[in-house]
Amino acid sequence: MIDQEIDDSIKVGSSPILKELNKDDFIVVKDPKKVAAGKKSKAQGARHELRVRDALEKQGWIVDKWTNNVEFPDGISPQLIESRGYGKLVKAKAKWAGPGRPMMMGAGFPDFSVWHKDLNLEVEKQFRNEKHNCVGTFAVEAKMDGILDKEEKAKCRWLLYNKIFIKILIARKGEKRGEIKYEEFQ
Repeated sequence: MIDQEIDDSIKVGSSPILKELNKDDFIVVKDPKKVAAGKKSKAQGARHELRVRDALEKQGWIVDKWTNNVEFPDGISPQLIESRGYGKLVKAKAKWAGPGRPMMMGAGFPDFSVWHKDLNLEVEKQFRNEKHNCVGTFAVEAKMDGILDKEEKAKCRWLLYNKIFIKILIARKGEKRGEIKYEEFQ
């Protein structure tokens, strides 16, 4: 955003339209109501993610923020990605948070890797037998509505196909206030 102004002559409903110039000097028109709704939605999603983490930790699980992501090569059909396992696990890229704010580090997919404290003993036994498979580690993705988009579904399939996690749970809001429902990704 190089330049930003409010044009009072053009209005959507009762609110003025926000015009911005991006780095290529193209005008990007944004409705301030939609911008405000997006900020509110992002904040609700962040609070939901924290509630999911707290709930899992109260149940005795060890929860860690997953800082990796799955990257697919361009031009390959989703069927090939799923059937042949194309793609690779990479460190999640840092996200720009805005001027004067620190960059958000490690926004990986899925949100959390989860294991039970007793799993550490099992992993230690497997290392002694020269097996390096974390058989009890699973992932949790926090989604308010519980719906994954096409790319997220492909990433989940890749993570399961390559045995990074034994299962992936989708944590969504329940009907009651503060309730969290977990559904296993199929």
